[in-house]
Amino acid sequence: MKNFFADIPNKWKAVYLGWVFLNFILLITTKKPFRFNKDFYPFDWRGLRFDSSVYDYSEFLIYSLSPIVIYLIYWLWKKKDA
Repeated sequence: MKNFFADIPNKWKAVYLGWVFLNFILLITTKKPFRFNKDFYPFDWRGLRFDSSVYDYSEFLIYSLSPIVIYLIYWLWKKKDA
């Protein structure tokens, strides 16, 4: 686990940092970030518009932490057992 982040190229780290920053901006520009919403997806699928009243901390955590979890699964899959 010591080399987990060392194996990731800097370009992918930069992309991830930009992704988290974009989601953070969406979080702080929402109308009610502290209110729990029953709707999870902040997009209207008919017109593909962003609904800022739906985006809250649950979306922020899922959208920002899921790339790390996916990479962890990939890293553990390709790691050779000793």
